[in-house]
Order: sequence, then C-alpha cells, then structure tokens
Amino acid sequence: MTKQVLKLAVLGTAMFQLVACNKAKFNKIGAVEYAIVNDEKGTNAKPGDILTMNITLKVGDSVFADSKRDNNGKPIEFQIPPMVSSPIEWTQALSKYSAGDSGVIRISADSIKKYIKQLPPFIKEKQMLVYSFKVISIKTLEQAEKEMQAMTQNQLKLDDEVLQNYFKEKGITPTKSPKGVYYTIEKAGSGPSPMAGDEVTVNYTGKTLAGVTFDSNVDPSFKHAEAFKFTLSQGQVIPGWDEGIAQLNKGAKATLYIPSSLAYGNQAAGDKIAPNSCLVFTVELVDFKAASASAAAPVQ
Repeated sequence: MTKQVLKLAVLGTAMFQLVACNKAKFNKIGAVEYAIVNDEKGTNAKPGDILTMNITLKVGDSVFADSKRDNNGKPIEFQIPPMVSSPIEWTQALSKYSAGDSGVIRISADSIKKYIKQLPPFIKEKQMLVYSFKVISIKTLEQAEKEMQAMTQNQLKLDDEVLQNYFKEKGITPTKSPKGVYYTIEKAGSGPSPMAGDEVTVNYTGKTLAGVTFDSNVDPSFKHAEAFKFTLSQGQVIPGWDEGIAQLNKGAKATLYIPSSLAYGNQAAGDKIAPNSCLVFTVELVDFKAASASAAAPVQ
C-alpha cells in the first residue's frame, strides 16, 4: 500500500474537481470502498489494463497528491496490477470503472492497520485515504506496447535526422552499432571487448548536442571524480551506454552519439537534458572484469 501511495505522490496527475464523497453510494471489495460518481456505461477495465487518469489523493483533510500540481497538468498512465496482493490494495477497485467514468475509492486507516504492523507516518489513526479521479481512457497492455513501439520508431527517425545534421555540421564520420549508437574511436584499445555481465570501469563526460556539459567523473566540479563502475547489459545505465561500451576494448577512448530513445527518451533528466535529447559522451574503457560463466547474462 505504501509503495502505491508514494508512486501517486511522485507521478501524480492533472487534477479534476473533487467529487462530493458524502453523496456517493459506496460498495466494498475487501477493505476498499468504491463509488461510481459518473457512469458512462462503457466496458470496464481489466487487471493488466493501463488507465489514463486525472486523480487526487486526500489523506484526512490534506491533499497528498494532486495531478495538476505534481505532473504539469498531465494525466498519469496507471496499470491495474494483474493480481491483487492485499485486501487493502486500492487499485483492485479500478476494474469497476470504464473510460469516461469518474469515481471515488477510499480506505480507512483502521483497515490498513489490520494488515500492516505500523501506519506510514503520513497516515494517522481514524483518517481516510480518498482517491478522487476521472478515467480518460483504457488500453490493454498489448495496445500500449504497440503505441510505444510506433512512437519509438518515429522518434528513432527524428533522432537520426538530428544526428546526421550534427555529423554533417561537425564533419564527423562515425560508425553505427547494431542497436543504433553512433561512435568514433579516438584511441584504440587492445584485447577483447567486454561482454554482458562483465564489470566495466569507465571515465566519461556527457554533453548535449549544444555542447552543454551535464555530467563528468573526470571534472572535479561535478564532485564525483572517480572511476565509474557498472555491470554491462544489466540495465544499470541508459541503453546507449550498454550498447556503446560493448563496442570498445580495454584502454579505448571514444565518443558515443546516443539517440534519445537509447538515452532518457521523452523524459527530462535534470535541468540540462530536455525530453527527446540526443547525447554525446566522451568515454574511456579503463578496465573490465570478465564475469564467471554462471553469472554472465546474454545481451538483450
């Protein structure tokens, strides 16, 4: 329950006006109460579906999460868990709603206390957690994946146009990796390249295409001037790094030109990396340690 509440606090979405809970007729699922305030008579959501929602969460008299406040007025996409893990899991009631519906889901602190040892600090005894929301649309996981694939392919084309123009302007002739990372080798290394599961040690500086440095482990001003270590192809870094570092061998120095779809995608990263930004990294593969055969994982 705590993770779901905190997730809403972080993701929160565009708020719609709070409904009159005291006038709503509530039903129960486990310890969760729900009411349909406006019923559009559509097909109800199913476990695993992804709902686009405007939502607020009140804990007692305080607004704990507010979509308008927390997510620049944009709705969240929230997946109904395929399985109910607890009687106090509020998301289980979302399957009672269809696109266009607005509603209220609530649960008492007393109910929560029956199933966990201690209430989270933001919930006091006798309080109610009240989720007020409007369902904008519903997608199956398959539909959402198809949309994401289409968006990714379109963004790859846009990124490639941006990078090709950059290469032409700078007079760069890079090599393209199988997954779409461009790179140039400034200093050749020696020996084999690291494989998935190997621990690599890297020095790097990251810049935007406009030349703005946003991170470095060799520049003391960024306050972490030490070799950076991570395990290759384990999702510990952006996909473009996993792909780019795998093209090098020990001692190699290179520049990686990473399309946004292999970097941070449509999300901003800090105040210097805008959504859909292609990035440039100068890197040095200082060393790597081969993983044991049992620990090594295949490159995805």
